[in-house]
Amino acid sequence: TILRKRLQLLGVTCTFIAAKFEASDFAYITNNTYTKDDILKLECVVLSALDFDIVVPTPVHFFDRLVRASGGDSVHTSLVQYLLELAITDIKLIRHAPSRMVSAAILLSNELLRRGRCGPRPWSTTATTGKVISALAPMS
Repeated sequence: TILRKRLQLLGVTCTFIAAKFEASDFAYITNNTYTKDDILKLECVVLSALDFDIVVPTPVHFFDRLVRASGGDSVHTSLVQYLLELAITDIKLIRHAPSRMVSAAILLSNELLRRGRCGPRPWSTTATTGKVISALAPMS
């Protein structure tokens, strides 16, 4: 449990973990109520409590690799990115794996740009993402 008087330190430490600025900048934010060492010590405690599990896969983690595998040019890449930005605002799509979202956006963009399902460079959706095109079609 965190004592009420150390709640600001916890908030600053969690922000520090998320932002990864210099710890001394965060000491300044607290009006030097806490030192850089205080923040770094609590960072270790917080990360240990979370078992260092602080990253959740998002479509960004798969975007570059899959667009590159599909042979996308700048227009295709921009369209895939736009479709993903639209998709992440739809709560119903949160149930789909991020790799499937990117693959479905590539499939839809290929269709919209009349590139054919595989685009100019034949690529295996199954080999790249482990998903078959027919499984992705309902998402797009």
